[in-house]
Amino acid sequence: MAPPVEADFQKHLQDISSDSIAPLYLLHGEEDFHQNEFWCLIKERLISPETSSFNIEIIDGETCSAIDVLNAVETLSFLGGKKCVLIRRAHHLENEVELLASYFASPNDSSCLVLLSGPLKTSSKLLKAVRVGGTVISTPFLKGNRFASAVKNLASSRSLTLDKDALSLLAEQTGGSLWRAAAEIEKISLYMSCENINIGSKAGSNLVPLKAVSYTHLRAHETRE
Repeated sequence: MAPPVEADFQKHLQDISSDSIAPLYLLHGEEDFHQNEFWCLIKERLISPETSSFNIEIIDGETCSAIDVLNAVETLSFLGGKKCVLIRRAHHLENEVELLASYFASPNDSSCLVLLSGPLKTSSKLLKAVRVGGTVISTPFLKGNRFASAVKNLASSRSLTLDKDALSLLAEQTGGSLWRAAAEIEKISLYMSCENINIGSKAGSNLVPLKAVSYTHLRAHETRE
């Protein structure tokens, strides 16, 4: 069973994939890989390639004002559909929450506002305000079983299955970085070029050893390409 934090995050991804999408999200924590994964899925589900240049707006919370945020979410989308607005470094809006509280309490259904932030304290005014009418998701830096669960999900999305020892080896080789783990899994998937592969730290009757498809062999494969 996946650890609670990872299971909760995966549940939100499943909801979005099923088009159950809220108009307001705040993701806060140190794990920016999950934050990026979340934002990419939101864009994929809500925005067509033809309208991406018009219906996606990305704003830096450090340099914008509350008025900039409100103008972005209240501007009508181009050719119908929803508009997606991303606020990076949203913790910088902490002192402007009073101007945003009314919108946070009743967000516009014609847009989807995603706020990304580093870790926020439970006393954060931004955190409390978003909770009134939006969805708050914690994205802490993942270690141990939480990291292993996240990597298993990444591998599963590429039709790969990693055993416990392979997960430990991958964590060691990537320094516990989900960005690096995702890159290695993608390269393994491309290298193997087949589906439903079980990968272990050692060769077995139905396992492909991780070391056999990692680093040296992957680099050789990239060179051939």
